[in-house]
Amino acid sequence: MIEPTVVPAAPMAVPRTAPAPAGVDRRTTILFAAFVGAHVVLALIIRVSPVLADVHALACMLGGVLVAARHVRRVPHVLAYIASSEVLWRMVKAPLPYEFGKYLVCLIAVVTLARIGGRRNRGLAIIYIALLLPSAVLTLTGADFDMARQLVAFNLSGPVCLALCIWVSSNIRIQDADISKIFLIAIGPVAGIATLGLLSVATHEITYINASNTIAAGGFGPNQVSAVLGLGIVFSLLLVTDRRTVLPARLALVGLVVFFAVQSALTFSRSGLAMAFAAFGAAMFYYARDRRMRVTLVLVALVLFGLGKYVVVPGLQDLTNGKFGQRYSEVESDGRTQLARLDLVVFEDNPLLGVGPGMATRLRAELGHFGVAHNEFTRLLSEHGVPGVLAILVLCLAAWRMVRAARILRYRALVVALLTWAGLFLMVSAMRLAAPSVVAGLACTIAYSFRQQAPPRKGRRRA
Repeated sequence: MIEPTVVPAAPMAVPRTAPAPAGVDRRTTILFAAFVGAHVVLALIIRVSPVLADVHALACMLGGVLVAARHVRRVPHVLAYIASSEVLWRMVKAPLPYEFGKYLVCLIAVVTLARIGGRRNRGLAIIYIALLLPSAVLTLTGADFDMARQLVAFNLSGPVCLALCIWVSSNIRIQDADISKIFLIAIGPVAGIATLGLLSVATHEITYINASNTIAAGGFGPNQVSAVLGLGIVFSLLLVTDRRTVLPARLALVGLVVFFAVQSALTFSRSGLAMAFAAFGAAMFYYARDRRMRVTLVLVALVLFGLGKYVVVPGLQDLTNGKFGQRYSEVESDGRTQLARLDLVVFEDNPLLGVGPGMATRLRAELGHFGVAHNEFTRLLSEHGVPGVLAILVLCLAAWRMVRAARILRYRALVVALLTWAGLFLMVSAMRLAAPSVVAGLACTIAYSFRQQAPPRKGRRRA
């Protein structure tokens, strides 16, 4: 009997490029439209009854803790949703603690860490926080206890939130399809924020001047509103340029980009749009290396340019009686540059430990500028001294490790875009929101979730 010849199976080739993220299919497009519509209705309801915003926030807290305890892979989805919702709660003046968003993110991060542990970036997170603690003694001894407690809590809640987000997010693994879902979930509350801004513009007679406009921002801080609207633009554009996103979804997302951009522009806070397009530009730097992606980028750029030049900008010029062009043609920083310079002066006078969290505000007032810090990096110098310098280096090291870990071109583009937005937010709005911490954490999750899918060739490291 003749034995059959057995041909050994060829080894499975390891792909050198990762499959494109799952994008948005037709079914998801329908669900997303309903999700956005629900948040438009939610925004209108809680505007009338702010106490219902408490119900929404508490539901986020209970749901977030439950997800952290049972479904760790969904934690980035929850954190992204909370980061987008924080400004919505503040806009309607919900009876919540002002720092509720940061505290909630920290709570979910701690619950997640209690379940999974997590060694990656644990040392960096602990060192970062430890560097900022010594100067807190200066605040506690330099002001009455109640005021000192508030200053320390306000100024350190952001760094603690950032450290926890980087730590926990570095140890969470998501699947490729989760990326688009996280972006879509985050866009929902942003649509509610834009709706409240539109309603405020439609129901008030606004006299536009060459300054940020609180009324156009829905009655809340223009910097924070425009920043989160800009984040919605970033998420939307990253989905639009995903080749696997179906055409109806792309059209809807382009519509949202225009909606968010118009409302951000009307706040006259220029940082929101600048941060958004800088972040997307960082992604384009990597996307443009892909020949097929270049076609998509050109088409998207042409569509947005045409809409902006021939529809949006002329309309905004008419609506603001020409003030739009005046505002966005200037490059003045509304005092941010002066604040940063004064922080450097305070640092030069107090290099060892700085002056303590929150104490630089009083010294800047003595030097002629009344205002809280807008630049987290110069604040670290003035209020924490040399340990603040080391803390900045720790953040830079963490960012470098994320970019290095994301060896696949598409994921590196996403990581760099998210880190660019988070870094710019820290430079123009310090840590007023949980959003930069969550976005930096999301960059961590993407970087470390897909780092092993495309090993580099021998003697050559892939971009």
